[in-house]
Amino acid sequence: RSVPLDNHTAVFIDPARRTDQGRLSLGASEPPLEWCVDLADGDRAVGIKCAPGLDHDRVPVGWEFEAIALGTDLKEAVLWSPSLARAQASATIIAGTEIHRLTPMPGENVPVRIPTEGETLLDPNPAVTRSGLVEDLARSIGAVKIDDRIGFLLASEPVVTPFARSLRIVASLPWNERLLRARLRDLDAGALDIRRRGLVGDVDAITKRLRGRGSHPYTVAMTRVMDQPWALVCTSS
Repeated sequence: RSVPLDNHTAVFIDPARRTDQGRLSLGASEPPLEWCVDLADGDRAVGIKCAPGLDHDRVPVGWEFEAIALGTDLKEAVLWSPSLARAQASATIIAGTEIHRLTPMPGENVPVRIPTEGETLLDPNPAVTRSGLVEDLARSIGAVKIDDRIGFLLASEPVVTPFARSLRIVASLPWNERLLRARLRDLDAGALDIRRRGLVGDVDAITKRLRGRGSHPYTVAMTRVMDQPWALVCTSS
């Protein structure tokens, strides 16, 4: 904290989130976030590494919150002071030697509709979700939502994007384990990857009850569609 700074010095801070006594509570650090933010007094360029789970209410006005993922693994977040900020929020995904960046795309509210078989379900990268850019991603690729509170997106045609995993929907039905089990049996289902969004339930127990002896693996989105409990059975696009 005692390093002398002049107005021409840029600063990048990686505050400690762990002490000799163990990990600090979420959002706590040493030096504290507020102290780090104060370094940008005036027009100084400041970057602050922080936990991806930082409450967005703690992001100062004019600063950028950047969520960073390595592949599909959300790793870190960085706050950029106003002199460095390029947007209010951004999602950066590092995929091998390639770096992809998503920023806000203003536009109309993204519509919501019920998925049908043959359409593409998009599961946004956690960096996109954490940065609050799911609707912006939808606008950039021409997708819609399946529910106002759920992060899954829907497209009529196959979509290739570094910002989401694409799945092809082979069955779409209201959530009912008995009916879903029968549908999976018809599909010769074997191993299942259940992705829960917006519904409660023990995923491991549900997987055991639904898993069949067939030869085809499926992803089952256990979610809400138009505020109704729903199941979407999918394969890789």
